[in-house]
Amino acid sequence: MAVFSNQDRGLLAQTPLFWGMSDADVLKALESVKCSVAAYRRGSILMVSGDNTNRSGLVMKGQVDIFTAPNLDGSQKVIARIGPGEMYGEPFNCLSYNMVPITVVAVQDLRVLELDIRTVFSADCDSRVKTQLLANLA
Repeated sequence: MAVFSNQDRGLLAQTPLFWGMSDADVLKALESVKCSVAAYRRGSILMVSGDNTNRSGLVMKGQVDIFTAPNLDGSQKVIARIGPGEMYGEPFNCLSYNMVPITVVAVQDLRVLELDIRTVFSADCDSRVKTQLLANLA
């Protein structure tokens, strides 16, 4: 499991995914799902439209742009810019899409909690924590 600073735990507890959970509950949840913390440089591509995905990202530091799938001419449009506390890729990962219809690019240097949302459904943790996590995911 990844190591989280006090600042990380404070941020995570304020996100929609971990809303209503104490720092201790957040750590219990993270210990029971497949996750890691990754750092990316500005300009890095985190997801490419058409790729298979087994992960979602929760931005802890920095910002990403989310692009549409390419048009026939190959062009893409930015549909969202998200920052700390916000997630990308979760509906596609959760619903086991064969491929993602978006491209995600780092606008700034990033720190991201990458997790496989599907492992939330089989999380082996306190039932109260799991129930809250599933409710937040819904």
